[in-house]
Amino acid sequence: MHFPEMYLSGGFNLSPAQELDMLKRTKYKHRCISAAFVIPENLHYSKREAQKMELNEKKHTKIMLDSGAASLHTLLLATSRRGHVDMARQALSVEALQKEMYERYISFVKEKLKHKKIWFYVTLDFKKHQPTIFKMQKKFIKDGLCPAPVFHGDAGVEWLKKYADLGITYMCLGSIQTRKIQSRLRKYFDIVFNEGEKLGLQFHGLGFSSPALFLDYPFKSMDTAAWTKVAAYGSVVVPSESCALKPIHISSERTSSLSHTFNKMPAVFKKKLVDYIHKYGFDFKLARTSAAERGMWNAYVYSHLGKMDAFFESSTTGEGGSKWENLL
Repeated sequence: MHFPEMYLSGGFNLSPAQELDMLKRTKYKHRCISAAFVIPENLHYSKREAQKMELNEKKHTKIMLDSGAASLHTLLLATSRRGHVDMARQALSVEALQKEMYERYISFVKEKLKHKKIWFYVTLDFKKHQPTIFKMQKKFIKDGLCPAPVFHGDAGVEWLKKYADLGITYMCLGSIQTRKIQSRLRKYFDIVFNEGEKLGLQFHGLGFSSPALFLDYPFKSMDTAAWTKVAAYGSVVVPSESCALKPIHISSERTSSLSHTFNKMPAVFKKKLVDYIHKYGFDFKLARTSAAERGMWNAYVYSHLGKMDAFFESSTTGEGGSKWENLL
């Protein structure tokens, strides 16, 4: 089974010290960082996020740099609320703000590439509109850069050939959240990957939360913030034999309407879960009260897909057996 490179995104609540601890304990190799938070001139710049990026650079983590284009709307909203201090900024048009972001981004990227600090970087897709994204890609190329463009599925796959003709070999697939019905999602992937194979394209999945379905397709990589989001709601994830990740609510401080919660599990499953988490060096008791510890565990699982023993085996997830949810 093919396993894509998994870039961990999110985790803004972590301090640099906690980030270092997570890096040591989970041994993750890939991190997704948003340029919106690490370019000093940006409105959303965070010294803490910049320190965490520097930490990962020193540890030779493969860094995916997200352009932060989605932050433009937030930037406009925040700018309108900053009063007289930013009155000049308020007069700027959207186009001027986009130009400003572009100039900052290319300058930042070029500096990072010069010192080999980032693995790959994503285009500024201000609008989910393929002609606009394609135009931006040509602008990047003219300025000596070649980011990974984003295909949002808003137009036909003939656009993939247009990118291939520009020399693109690595692209991002986005807007998957609009295709939650699996049959539609598979049809979308079938079309894109069939065309991509003909053109010699490889794909990165933007913001995917579960690898279960996506393992059926040859993604080169994907990024996800699910490891920290699931932890914040009191759950940990565990892999099945098919590598589907099942969330189990274990928090002793947060309630849950989920049927699969630790408190409702039979004693045999409780012991199995505790032993399983301890087996990989994590503290189950601490994870029950600490979102940070749950996040550490989830980050480990996402970073080691295909390398861990399955928690749910064929007797509880496979054909001929009861589904594990029904045993809780």
